[in-house]
Amino acid sequence: LQSGLLSLASIGGVEAGTLPFFFLPVFLPFVRSSISSLFVFHGLEEIEHGALTGQCLTDKSYLFWRIVAWLGNIGFLCIHLLLPPVVRILWQPAVLLRPRCYGDLVLYYLVMFPTMVATVWWMLWHFVLGLPESQRAYSFAMDFMHKLAH
Repeated sequence: LQSGLLSLASIGGVEAGTLPFFFLPVFLPFVRSSISSLFVFHGLEEIEHGALTGQCLTDKSYLFWRIVAWLGNIGFLCIHLLLPPVVRILWQPAVLLRPRCYGDLVLYYLVMFPTMVATVWWMLWHFVLGLPESQRAYSFAMDFMHKLAH
């Protein structure tokens, strides 16, 4: 890899956070029935290699760069997961006139806020601190998602 230390650390953090990022949305009962097969299969693929890639990049990154990248990844997750409804409302304020908007907004944040918190924690635990991913959590997530895929 011919990338800078911050790039390696940023990618490593994202890879280390794939398990909660892909698993939590499909695990929540009020979302499970509306998840597409593409999301499930992509999640399986990401979870499968995320722990290994995250661990390899942890070994190649200094603690300072892992912390800086973790903070940057928190900002990225806030933008990616928490701001889309705000941008939609700013861009199309008429959407607020639809009664369904409010229920959808509540459900969106019931999924995305816990997903973001779990992903940030997972990145801290497994990437910044470099602790290995639990085989039990990995197996549970993979088994659950395999059942959804079939």
